[in-house]
Amino acid sequence: MGGVTWTVADNFRLYNGDAPSHACGIAADATGNLYVVGTAATVVSGATKINWIVRKGSPDGTNWVTVDQYQYPSGNAWARSVTTTPNGDIHVTGYASSTGAHWITRQYTAASGVWATTDDFIHPVNSSTYSNAITTDPAGAVFSAGYAGHPDTGVIQNWLVRRRLAP
Repeated sequence: MGGVTWTVADNFRLYNGDAPSHACGIAADATGNLYVVGTAATVVSGATKINWIVRKGSPDGTNWVTVDQYQYPSGNAWARSVTTTPNGDIHVTGYASSTGAHWITRQYTAASGVWATTDDFIHPVNSSTYSNAITTDPAGAVFSAGYAGHPDTGVIQNWLVRRRLAP
């Protein structure tokens, strides 16, 4: 009935000009903190740059803050999905453009409090590789799903699942 039981918990836009911001995935950690991932564009000297964004909200969905804003060194970056592990680490997956798309996974390590890129993968046969989803199993292994290939170039697309075993 018109969404009367839903309220807006976070209304974020990185750049106040005409550049959009898009949320793409959400997860909660064991203590209830929320993590939303997506993209936000900025415009610098007339050029649009797409940024990978991770925002954290308190368990009640308030007090949002950007905890990771990643720019791929030679292109744009899109965060697509997020998961948490039993030890408190956060894993975000998506892709970045360069010469072809790169499958990117970044990790926040709870023990050190640092974000780092843990996977920058491009399929050896196809020109572009995209990651769209990520999850963890109860032991803490991380699985990411996506595809390789590029529909605009006629390159055949392959379904891919990558894994990182628990430490």
